[in-house]
Amino acid sequence: TYSKIRLLALAGVVSSAAVLAAAGERSDCASAWQDSYRAWKIEAPGWKAACAPGDRPEDVLRRLQSAYIESCSKRFSGHVTEGKLNEFNVRAYCARGLSGEATLAAEVGLPAPETESRPPLTASLGIAEGKSNLRGQIAFSSFYRIGEPSMMFPDGSYNYGSYEIFVMNADGSNVRHLTEFRKLRPSEKPEGITNDTWPTWSPDGKRIAFVSQNSKLDHSVIFIINLNDSQSQRMVATDGYAAGLSWSPDSKWISFGVAFEDGRRTCNILDVKGRRIKKLEIIEGARCGGVAWSPDGKKIALDLRPPGEKSFEIYTMDANGVNFSNLKKLTTMASTKQIDGHTRVSRSGCAAWSPNGKKIVFGYGFMGEKMEMWMMDSDGSHPHVLETPRSVGEKFSWDPSGRHIVFGMVESQGEDIYLMDANGTNLIKLTHDAGALNSAPSWSP
Repeated sequence: TYSKIRLLALAGVVSSAAVLAAAGERSDCASAWQDSYRAWKIEAPGWKAACAPGDRPEDVLRRLQSAYIESCSKRFSGHVTEGKLNEFNVRAYCARGLSGEATLAAEVGLPAPETESRPPLTASLGIAEGKSNLRGQIAFSSFYRIGEPSMMFPDGSYNYGSYEIFVMNADGSNVRHLTEFRKLRPSEKPEGITNDTWPTWSPDGKRIAFVSQNSKLDHSVIFIINLNDSQSQRMVATDGYAAGLSWSPDSKWISFGVAFEDGRRTCNILDVKGRRIKKLEIIEGARCGGVAWSPDGKKIALDLRPPGEKSFEIYTMDANGVNFSNLKKLTTMASTKQIDGHTRVSRSGCAAWSPNGKKIVFGYGFMGEKMEMWMMDSDGSHPHVLETPRSVGEKFSWDPSGRHIVFGMVESQGEDIYLMDANGTNLIKLTHDAGALNSAPSWSP
């Protein structure tokens, strides 16, 4: 769950190859135009004209986006020369499409772009038959990675873009921002990139907890955003890199894991009302990757690696409030494999309880290879794989009925949100975006 790759991604250090293909699975470039492209002043005729024989849609989109960014940047070059705007932020905002250009224009008193501003992220319009009756909402984090590799901080360390929190309907429609680019005005000097990640709904559906991490700092901050007014409340700063938030069923506590640069992993409990953190001391010297509460609050599932064990496995403990006992090991799947001349150890983690508490879905795999989605009974019996064509992400979430599971899945050039029936059938792609890494989905109660 806390691989070095993920830590670098959360810090904003990702390669240009991480740009998502808008329609990479389609062979006909001309037919791959999407309504969301209007956020880049790309209409269907212009898209078709830009498609040459053999072009991949993602390459065409990247060319058109780059041309837009250059045109947008030139529009404000005089204001940069006059010192009214910061050159870095001009390109960063232009890399957001029309919404970013509108922000720049308002800053210096210029007219807004003529075309209606829309966020670049748009969900699929092609929801599969039978899925339009899905209920609830899905929150997820999305990393805007738009532009060429040269678009970095002056020191060359970080790409433009940041993880932000979005919410969409459960069928993939009506995508909207919750934490949009809130760290800097266009005239301000950038001091690192703030990434908002790991959104998790409260049991009453009125709040979302998330982690905020600045790329220049070595700690995280946990926030709670109230959905009735979209105001975020700073809860507490954590040592290291926090992830994997989980609310207790009574909404009094939030559990989370913390990863440190020296390899330590700890599990912690946040007192929501008192804003105090309690570290879980389960086994001395154990590495704990994350905690998930059962729906009735009587148990927790943990990603744990006790001293002497070679890998993380799934464990459960009885819960009495925040007092835990009776540690039980559920999975015994640890193994080793030679990958690229190195011995890799498997791991199990990212446990998520079904709404009735009878099932647990979790991830299993080796670093550098496909991560699989598995399911078992809550006592550890009947483990089986839920087949997916590619590696799954690091968070799973059930719909309230227990019939569906939402998760991230790695694409050839990024990650998107997918939906699957709990029996492992009917895989459906919910997000299609050419400039984001979509991950860590959480289904509303």
